[in-house]
Amino acid sequence: MLWKVWRAALCVCFLTAVVTKPAASAELSRVAIERVGDHDVVLVHVTEEVGLNVFFLVDPHRLVADFGPLNLAKAVQGFDGSGQLVSRIRHGVQPDLSLRLVFGLFRSATVDVQFEKRAVGGVYRIALRPTGALMEPPDTERATAVIERTMPVPIVVEDDETPKPEAESPEIPPVIDRRSAAEAEAEALITRQREALERADSTKRKGEDTASAPELPGPAWNAPLAPPWE
Repeated sequence: MLWKVWRAALCVCFLTAVVTKPAASAELSRVAIERVGDHDVVLVHVTEEVGLNVFFLVDPHRLVADFGPLNLAKAVQGFDGSGQLVSRIRHGVQPDLSLRLVFGLFRSATVDVQFEKRAVGGVYRIALRPTGALMEPPDTERATAVIERTMPVPIVVEDDETPKPEAESPEIPPVIDRRSAAEAEAEALITRQREALERADSTKRKGEDTASAPELPGPAWNAPLAPPWE
């Protein structure tokens, strides 16, 4: 009976050792961003070297850094600050106890990672260099400032009692209908020809009337005048 109890206890201890994952011993103590020229260098201080895998995401641009089993030191409550490329830093712990840091970027970039050993632990140097056009982060205050800068300045017009002459509207030349003008000209020509024919016909008739009329004897100018009393 005692042997069965010892065997059951040994089984429970073995299963507990297999299922329970060892806690991460390395700690992240500090994250800082240095501006060097036109690029940023992110310094991640750790108590010991762990594995690190980095890759980029787009829409928006981000750099993801997956560290090996790594805990946050108790003094580290979050990450503040930004650089020329880095807009903000977020973090999360994966189920395998790996620590993930996500760096929001203003634009696309290239990355170069190095580990520098120190007397205690070391520092991961993550150098980010720009390669693409600048992308502003979705910042409400910055967007409001941009809108205010781009809005036109209102122009105040003071009242002037002096009457101003009204601007004369330019004269618009009449629209000439070429077809109507041609028809009117043709009609006028026909009218003139008709009048000329009528005048010629009238002249001809007058000439015929004059030729056919008999000559009347004129007064006898040489006859003696009779006295008025006769």
